[in-house]
Amino acid sequence: MVYPHVYFSATKNRTDFLTDYEPSLATWAEKDGTTLLTRALCNGDPASRVAIATRLLDDGAHASAATDSQVNALHVSLSATAHDFAAEAPLTARLLDEGADINADSGSQGARRCKH
Repeated sequence: MVYPHVYFSATKNRTDFLTDYEPSLATWAEKDGTTLLTRALCNGDPASRVAIATRLLDDGAHASAATDSQVNALHVSLSATAHDFAAEAPLTARLLDEGADINADSGSQGARRCKH
């Protein structure tokens, strides 16, 4: 698969992301269903993660999307190793409001939510 450059910058800082980003890519997805939103939610920096994911949602990213193994944006967001809970709470609420399934079971795939 050919990945857009923004796929890689989604796990960097907001400035790098915006340099490579076009709003038409907000709904981009891999064959397995991994979206640019779920990729951004793998960002190790909480501030960048929130800013990039919020921008993608503003531009039409689907919070309800899930991979073939049923991993969704909520799984990825909550599996991060570093958190700023105050900053992430509005994003989590928005993911839920926009359809991320809180009851989705990703089974044993949970350990492999972020691909690098």
